[in-house]
Parts: sequence; C-alpha cells; structure tokens
Amino acid sequence: MTNQQFNLDSPSPGMRLDVDTALDNFFFGDKDEDDFASGNKPTIKLNDDQENVWTTVQNAINGTSSNTIFVTGDGGTGKTYLFNAIISRLRDMRIRVIASAYTGCAATLLTGGATVHSVFRFGINIDENYTPSVSMQSFHGKRISDSQVIIIDEVSMLPKHMLEAIDRVCKQMCPQNMNHIPFGGK
Repeated sequence: MTNQQFNLDSPSPGMRLDVDTALDNFFFGDKDEDDFASGNKPTIKLNDDQENVWTTVQNAINGTSSNTIFVTGDGGTGKTYLFNAIISRLRDMRIRVIASAYTGCAATLLTGGATVHSVFRFGINIDENYTPSVSMQSFHGKRISDSQVIIIDEVSMLPKHMLEAIDRVCKQMCPQNMNHIPFGGK
C-alpha cells in the first residue's frame, strides 16, 4: 500500500533522511523561532496546587530535586490540564517533552500525546522480562534519547512490568553517567 492509494501526500525524501528535522517537528510542531520569542501567547492559568507541581518540575529540570514526579488527584481535578500546561511551558522553553498515556483515549487528550506502546515500541504480549528493542539510531530511539522530560498520564494504570521496561529503555537511551538514575534521568 502507498500513500497515493489513500489520496495522501508522499513524505518528502529529505524528511525521511533528516531525523533531526523530524524530531524537531515531533517535539515542537509548526513553531518557529518567532513563536518561541513572542510574548503574545495566552497565559496558562494554574491553581496553587498545579503551580506547586510546575515549580517541582522546574526544580527537577534544574537538578535541584528528584526527577521522578508522581501527580495524583481525583477525576476532574485538572491533572491532564496540568500536564498540557507543563508540556506547553516546557516546549516554549525549547525543552523536549514526550507526552504519553497508557490508553489511546487518554493519549488523545495530551498535546502531542501517544500511547506508551507507541512511544516505547511495546508489542502485544509483554511479560516481566520484556524489554522493547529500540535502536538508538531509529526515530523512536532518538526521540527517547533526545527527550528531557517524559510525561505518562494515568501512569497508575500501567502494569508494574511495563513501567520497569520503560525504565530499562530510558536507561539504554541515556548517557552512561545517567543510567543508574530511574528512567535515565528523564
């Protein structure tokens, strides 16, 4: 099957060869440098608890606190809204963020979201010793390697062995001096 059979444009030959451009498009979409420099963006309003989480994220990025943050709250309290605000603010700061969720429904609510199966290349049958095979040179490998922050919405739904496999993949994709830190410091 080809794109033309579905009335879709073919990817440009340069796009297939230029992984860095593909990664920038993945992380930052259609934004150009002027979008990052302009102050014309609407302000994202967060409540006090959400601002505290944002401060914790900033501290983790700056290396002044733990890099693993667990956000809890009842349904409808604004966790996904908070994650989208964090994603927007980090991308405005040119920080590469992977937004993911266990279910497709939850992933569609995140800006640039994808399922953890897609992000980390999980197959269907996953046991406790499974580690996805992700090449460091592939788009998916470079995306994980280049990301500075990984958000997993509804992480409590993940089976323990899947979270452990995500940890192993992140450690494989990180610099050697970070592979002793949970999730490779992401």
